[in-house]
Amino acid sequence: MRQFLLFSVLFLLSGCAFIKGYQLDQRHGRADPSRFDQTPDRQAIANAPVEYWRDVKPITDNRCAVCHGCFDAPCQLQMGSVEGITRGANKTKVYDAVRLFAANPSRLFVDAQSNAAWRARGFHPVLNERESTAEANLDASVMARMLTLKSKHPSIAGSPLPNDRFDFSLDRDQYCPAIEEFDDFANQHPEWGMPYGLPALSKKEEQTIKQWLELGAPAAPPKPLSEPQQKRIAQWEEFLNGDDIKSA
Repeated sequence: MRQFLLFSVLFLLSGCAFIKGYQLDQRHGRADPSRFDQTPDRQAIANAPVEYWRDVKPITDNRCAVCHGCFDAPCQLQMGSVEGITRGANKTKVYDAVRLFAANPSRLFVDAQSNAAWRARGFHPVLNERESTAEANLDASVMARMLTLKSKHPSIAGSPLPNDRFDFSLDRDQYCPAIEEFDDFANQHPEWGMPYGLPALSKKEEQTIKQWLELGAPAAPPKPLSEPQQKRIAQWEEFLNGDDIKSA
């Protein structure tokens, strides 16, 4: 009986997600996993009023990367780089005491080289990958919806929300809603917007990130390293890969 009930609940939840996905497809077109793999338009980025490196990264470094800056970040969402943001999130825990076999590694820049490849490895987007319109870029973005949810339930500035409504333990359950699951997540956990259990972003910070998302998350390609920088990197590589005890 318990197995039947569990199966029924899982079927209903997956059905709801399917319907939400269909509705998003009808409003904004089907998702394109390779959308952010395309070569960016340098001129359009140069003219954009909000750009990742100049405007957004200082905010995400200050408010997001404290939790989402490492390979073991919640939901494997790495927000220390634009590549981590476009890669998205994964429901699989990095640390799982009940796992019997080793998990396939999911190292950014190493284990897959494109967002489309990450989708094949179970990562779902937090940015909109459907048609690029201002409405779709907010409506179909987990990142934008999380910020909106937080702004509706802000905490007292400078202090976390009560522990009886938030789990801060290291082995806490993870909730990693894809955009198709977000409405149900927001209804069940209206106070769990981002940053989780901490004060909301300032109005200016939230507006900056949402404007960036609305514009399609423009990010200029990183500048090539200078010759002195490349030379210095080569020196460190040679040293760190040496066979002597000092290098080891």
